[in-house]
Amino acid sequence: MNTSVSSLIKPISSAIVRYHSTLFIVFIVGLLSVAVFLLSLLLAQDSSDTSASDQSVAQTYAFQKDKTITKVNELRSSSEQTQPLELPKDRRNNPFVE
Repeated sequence: MNTSVSSLIKPISSAIVRYHSTLFIVFIVGLLSVAVFLLSLLLAQDSSDTSASDQSVAQTYAFQKDKTITKVNELRSSSEQTQPLELPKDRRNNPFVE
């Protein structure tokens, strides 16, 4: 009984030892292909509540647009005079400071 089990396992184990890197690569490629397939199925599904999501996207866009316009209006033009930058004379200058 013992010899028959070992005689069955020995060829299988030698094949696994011989082709372990190939089996690993095939396994990883298979997992990645399944993941891509599942993601494509997920992205292809229609959302059940499109009107609510479209409304929230429109509100978010309007808010961001108003916020951006406010920031642009607060900018100064290049013709306006600003205070000149004065560097400290008694210590080293940091070139990364504005």
